[in-house]
Amino acid sequence: MIKKLKGLTSVSRKPGIQVLLASGSKRNSCIYNFIKDLTNSHNSKGMYITLSLGHSRIIQDLKAKKIKVDNLFFIDCISKTESKEKHMCVKIDSPEFLTELSLAITHATEQDKYSFILFDGIDVLSVYNDDSTTDRFIHYIANKIRSLNLMGLLIVNGNKKSKLVDTLTNISDKVIKG
Repeated sequence: MIKKLKGLTSVSRKPGIQVLLASGSKRNSCIYNFIKDLTNSHNSKGMYITLSLGHSRIIQDLKAKKIKVDNLFFIDCISKTESKEKHMCVKIDSPEFLTELSLAITHATEQDKYSFILFDGIDVLSVYNDDSTTDRFIHYIANKIRSLNLMGLLIVNGNKKSKLVDTLTNISDKVIKG
């Protein structure tokens, strides 16, 4: 089922996997509204996997929009510098290292209870990994999200048809087009 983006009401708070196909301001607006609703209004804890921007920049943007970041844990796959917020961030050297990313997610979920996991720019994985590896990792993540009974929001920059979008559509409970 593909729904057209109509603000926050298009994103569900129920456990399951949602894929957002959007770019630019619509994409950012949906991410900010999703996080604001969950962290500010519902005091939920979440994990934010950064694949397109470094966590320091994301934290800065969220704070500028008066979005609480205290309930967020970041796994940063893109920054080249060490984190100043070590208590709330784990650094992965590259989106190419999927085993390391998987272990970081597993470790984080064993240490704390989260309500949601957000992959910002999951399509970036296909730049660093071949199609087969990316496909296997996406299926692994989908199973992980479901087994932990989390809300998963997987962000794809843009809405072009591709093998990755087909895979994400097949594993998701809901697809939102921006």
